[in-house]
Amino acid sequence: MPIVVRLHPSRPPTQMRWRKARSQLAAVILGFSLLTSLPKAARANDTEVASAEFADDKDDAPTLINRHRPLKLNVEISALFMPTLIEKYLNHMGGAVGVALHLTDWIAIEVLGGYLFMRETSIIGGQEGVRYSIAVDRGEVRNPNLPDLVGMSWLVQAGVTLAPLYGKINFFSEFDLTAQLYLAGGVGIIGAVRRDVARDVDVTLTNIVPNPGGPVKFNGNFGFGFRLFFNKWFAIRGEFRDFVFSDTFVFQTGGAAETDIIHNFMGLFGLSFIVN
Repeated sequence: MPIVVRLHPSRPPTQMRWRKARSQLAAVILGFSLLTSLPKAARANDTEVASAEFADDKDDAPTLINRHRPLKLNVEISALFMPTLIEKYLNHMGGAVGVALHLTDWIAIEVLGGYLFMRETSIIGGQEGVRYSIAVDRGEVRNPNLPDLVGMSWLVQAGVTLAPLYGKINFFSEFDLTAQLYLAGGVGIIGAVRRDVARDVDVTLTNIVPNPGGPVKFNGNFGFGFRLFFNKWFAIRGEFRDFVFSDTFVFQTGGAAETDIIHNFMGLFGLSFIVN
């Protein structure tokens, strides 16, 4: 009986290589997917942690927060230095003391009193000023015929401050600072003076005399300022105020005297002590 041997044909080499390549490609795609998904998960986890850690650090956080130093019914005593900030013909320098009662955290009434030294700027009183020019050009020793030469020697004022912004400064959260930004205004009286040339001596020698148009003037004042509180009883303070009053001046030769509005742009800088 003949022996029959059945030979199994082998798989074509091309088919085997294709299946091997597909397996390798699948492994590569799987590995790449895992590698790319891990950083995304890590970033998402970091974002969640950061959001939780800085949840209170919002873009819309207020500049002034935590009004933890109430001023209501507290008395404030201030010692202030008063220089002229914007000068024209006159320059003032002196000091003042203010006493304020804070009715609320943002409204206060204040009484302010001070004494000032006045001098003429170089435009008027210097060696190249108007007085010297008059003496050289005209051979006269007299006062310049100019408005706004009336200054202040003392002042007593009463007014109100309104503080729309008051609280802890969010920009400097490491420091325990509280700030108050306020508007100020009031009325009062000032001692009006001017410099009068000593006619029998050198032209640069002048004396302060009461204003011929009235030695006492009613005035108004307005401006803005800030207080920076370091603790519940101590603060520094700065202000810019315009002290305004009226006088008369003959603007045209041979004409009648007309009203002259005089502005004195002053700074007030100093220390404040809060009495609780």
